[in-house]
Amino acid sequence: MVSPRVTEERTKARGAAKRAAAAAGNGVSERRPEHIIAEATALARQENLAEAEQTILDGLQSFPNHKRLLRQAALLAEQRGDMEGALQRWAELRQRAKNSSIGYTGALRTLRRCKHLEFAPPLIEEALARFPDDIEVVVWAAELADVAKHVPDADAYWQRATALQPDKPEYALSHAMCLIGHPVGRPKRMAEIFRRLNALHEKFPDFVPAYIAHIGALRETQELEEADRISKTWCGRFPDNVKLALARAGVLEEQKRYGDVASFLHAVRARVPQDGDLEAAYARALSSTGRHDEAEQLALSAAEHFPRNRRVLCEFAHIATRRGEWDLALRRLLDVQRVLPGDSFVTKQIQQTRLLMAEGPPDADGAPEDTLAARFESLGGSGGGCEFGIVQRRMGSDTVGLLRWSRTDPALLIEALDCEFEGVGAEENTILSPRRIAVDHEEWSTMDKRFVMETHTFVRTIDAPEDKMFIQTCRRLRFLRGKMLQDLREGTKIFTYKALHRLDDETVLAMHRALSRFGDNALLCVMRAQDGEQRGALRELGRGVFVGFIGHFMKDETGNPGYDMEGWKLVCTAADARWAELRPRAEVSQAA
Repeated sequence: MVSPRVTEERTKARGAAKRAAAAAGNGVSERRPEHIIAEATALARQENLAEAEQTILDGLQSFPNHKRLLRQAALLAEQRGDMEGALQRWAELRQRAKNSSIGYTGALRTLRRCKHLEFAPPLIEEALARFPDDIEVVVWAAELADVAKHVPDADAYWQRATALQPDKPEYALSHAMCLIGHPVGRPKRMAEIFRRLNALHEKFPDFVPAYIAHIGALRETQELEEADRISKTWCGRFPDNVKLALARAGVLEEQKRYGDVASFLHAVRARVPQDGDLEAAYARALSSTGRHDEAEQLALSAAEHFPRNRRVLCEFAHIATRRGEWDLALRRLLDVQRVLPGDSFVTKQIQQTRLLMAEGPPDADGAPEDTLAARFESLGGSGGGCEFGIVQRRMGSDTVGLLRWSRTDPALLIEALDCEFEGVGAEENTILSPRRIAVDHEEWSTMDKRFVMETHTFVRTIDAPEDKMFIQTCRRLRFLRGKMLQDLREGTKIFTYKALHRLDDETVLAMHRALSRFGDNALLCVMRAQDGEQRGALRELGRGVFVGFIGHFMKDETGNPGYDMEGWKLVCTAADARWAELRPRAEVSQAA
């Protein structure tokens, strides 16, 4: 039931909205579509989304084919989180406003927001057939192909966009950089990227974003000396461009020339207006040279001028990680989260810090997490062994685990289980090394010498010195080994292994036997469906031994982008239900 106070506030908000609508209508008493939209907008700003939406729907009773009303109805549904309703309203707009492309571009926007790109291709095909020269349709088609990493489609669409508007350097830049695409085959495409960028520089010599992209492409191919040379030249041509300066700083950072970064950024700061991102980069450079106290003072000062700049606020936390003060770093990140609630980047930073500290998310009542994903424990896997860890996170569980972010081999995993992961976390058995994740992201990675367990740490090399990182990593691995053994003995999880390549039944059964020496444990081995196997199907090899099939893995040879979340959910749901059926029978039998 809504309280009287809330009702009163909503009444006031609605009155304010009506006054705004009247003002927008220049005193005209008749409610026209523009008045209705103004009223709904005012209500939405007051976070009265349901009332705003109802206002638009009431308006559609009088003006059923009004494009802006239909558009506003779809946008409000999307804002409210009703993606299905938004798509339905975009479809209505396409039917009622057949000469407008907005019903297509709006629907494509909603599909991107709700990450259902699989429904986009037929809509794009229909939109381009009806509006072949509509630049918004073409650009949306190109951007969604970019997101899906479908390089040929993105290349064709961006080429069409540049033909439609040849004086737009932004489209020419996208046409060049769309070839980055999927990692498979990327090295062969780099020469064409550089050719297109050079042509772009010649045609649009003052278009700085193209120079920034060029520096990034050189970092992709690890041509750091050339990136250093040309970034210095371009910064001389555009000395006051902060983004270009930060691109050059990134090259110097990658060369581990932290003193040069600090000197360069100090000079830039002296001639440009104060900029939050620049202050964060300068603080990082100072901290990376060991000048932590100066860096902290700079970050605190920058936070006063830029109180909601994410880079500034997070950099203050990273200074603590460079000191090896992980508890302090976490407290500072939690402070950032209070300033920027709902910020996904900050949330990820907190998750990564907790991961390194082997600390899970806090629970309000201290009760163990009881979600579908939390009833599974990752055994890593071949290929991208961290895939199931990401799936668990997207399904709402972020429990820590020894192998959650690890690449593992079945035979060595069995050996590790047989000896209870003896020696894991010992300094003599642990290797810490840098690993390139993206153009501007190098992170620490660990490997156990004996069992060759390669594990993400999610900590950038620039944010933690090797000596302090090594000590913390070994401590974390020892803690997670103990937790894994406890989980194995309690037998409350379904242990899950991702097999990028097919495993024979005997290997799967051997893995289960290794698990069973600790107690009554279940194994789910997930493989890619082939030869008529149904996506989401579950096959049983014995009691508590399951093989599940999904459509594709991340970055596998099928070329499908992202994760088959629906497939993962299907096999996890099926395994969880089947194991729940089997466990009570066993317990009753043992009791008898």
